[in-house]
Amino acid sequence: MKREEKGITLITLIVTIIILLILAGVTLSMVAGEQGILKRTENVVSKTNQSQMQEEIELAYQAMMMDTLIENWDNTQKAEQLEKALQKQDANAKVVEIDKTLLISYKGYEVSIDKNGKITIEDTSKGEQPDGKVTILTTGEGLDKVEIQVIASITEGTIEKIEPLNGAVLKTENSKENQIFEVSENGKFYFRIKANNGRTKIVASEEIDQILQVSQSLLEGISKINSSGIKKVKVAGKTAEGTQENATYLLNVIHHQGDLVLDGVKTVEGSVLGETEGQTSYAFGNENDVGGKTWDAENTVVLKVEGNLTVNENIMLTSVKNPDGYGGPKGMVIYCTGTLRNNGTISMTACGAKAVGENVYLWKNGEGSFEYVPANGGAGGLYTGNNGHNGQSGENGLARTTGGGGSGAAGGWKGEFFPGCGAEGTSFSGGTGGGAFYIRDDGRILTGGSPNGGAGGNSARIEGAAYMGGGAGNPGGIGRGGNGMNPSYNGQNGTGGLLILYADTIKNSTDIIAKGSDGGATATVGGGSSGGGSINIFYKTSYRNEGIINVDGGIAAGAKRQRWSWRNRFHIGWKYWKRVL
Repeated sequence: MKREEKGITLITLIVTIIILLILAGVTLSMVAGEQGILKRTENVVSKTNQSQMQEEIELAYQAMMMDTLIENWDNTQKAEQLEKALQKQDANAKVVEIDKTLLISYKGYEVSIDKNGKITIEDTSKGEQPDGKVTILTTGEGLDKVEIQVIASITEGTIEKIEPLNGAVLKTENSKENQIFEVSENGKFYFRIKANNGRTKIVASEEIDQILQVSQSLLEGISKINSSGIKKVKVAGKTAEGTQENATYLLNVIHHQGDLVLDGVKTVEGSVLGETEGQTSYAFGNENDVGGKTWDAENTVVLKVEGNLTVNENIMLTSVKNPDGYGGPKGMVIYCTGTLRNNGTISMTACGAKAVGENVYLWKNGEGSFEYVPANGGAGGLYTGNNGHNGQSGENGLARTTGGGGSGAAGGWKGEFFPGCGAEGTSFSGGTGGGAFYIRDDGRILTGGSPNGGAGGNSARIEGAAYMGGGAGNPGGIGRGGNGMNPSYNGQNGTGGLLILYADTIKNSTDIIAKGSDGGATATVGGGSSGGGSINIFYKTSYRNEGIINVDGGIAAGAKRQRWSWRNRFHIGWKYWKRVL
């Protein structure tokens, strides 16, 4: 009997265990299986999160579209504004616009919104999300292309591919986790990283603005610049003779976002607030833009205003120039996307550059011709061959050229007299003035103005106590008085500079000037003045001038012969051009 009881107990225990295992399996399946409670709960949570995420995107998208109607944003601006809105909920949110479709990476989901506002959500709920970063391999000024390296990783699994979403071309065939792309346009570039589990992520490069793009004109190149700093613009130009020429311009860009009012009180980044010719002035640029005793100017100063620009009454907008008299930058461009109102003074007077001239291709016309400032300006004035004569005017500027410098005057008692000739103007400077000459015995000394916006001619004499003026230039030539050099009769510093204005609408009520400087004036023999500059005005919608546009050369003193004296005004320069774009 006892043995039978033990047998029944063991069998019962085994059956019980089997039943319990079966029940445990059923329960586990109900809880954790594909149709189990946990999975259903996970799906419900996932769908809830997805619905919430979609609702957040829809609200942000609708708000952005309403703002678009007011702000008139383009597709790129729409993407930027939507990205800012979504980053309030997810700091890693990315939005990129490709072919009018917005691609969004948000809270682990990949979402697209087409041009009709239809939202599509990619199922990325399974597996780990890939990570990635972008590095720029080649940097520096004057590049035609830049290489971008995309590095991807994932803790579990592998990277299936890295694909550019716009503008980048695969340069080398590397591993799936490390690829190098090449870009030839400035901007931000986006890449999609896809893992073998189906999850994707969008990564972006930093804003690239270092690539040297070939533009149709200097103004077109400037229109593409959206940040401050040293930039290069390469232009495919053509001379008046039809010769094709690629020109590269080095620019110091001061970029201002929004309206700008020069009131003489607030400072403006990229300029020096001070005083010029008795006026409160904003001098844009810095010491690296201008020439010195042993070096030439390198940069053109560009003030680009994304908005309206107003110069208030009694305020001067000008460029920086060397404090020791070695000239200004290689021209100044004022580029305004809105309305340019000048109630004060816009000046490149005495701001010509000490630099070799080059063709400056400002604008390409519809039929293929170019509006450009030629490398060579008007010819300098010749010397006189008789005593007691005033200097000769330089050649007036034509077809956007600067004016030539005036020659010095000749004074003396007998013989032939050879005062310094004026120098030829360049695209960046009116010609420099020649020095005066006085002689008591036969002989000849030439004291001409230096070429390429250099120094004015020094005065010279053989004997006697004559007073003679130096020619105007960068710096002005040396004057003489009594028995030696006399700074009181030096030529003034400066030559007429290059000024370029562009705006949608231009309203000038006062002065836009780029004049030359005076030669040294004395009671006996005067030095030659420097030539006037070149003013180039471009506008898109309208232009109204109720003020003065002036590119005159300086005024030079004449020569004294016996008891007579003359003063001669050199009208050297270019009657400004304006152009409708």
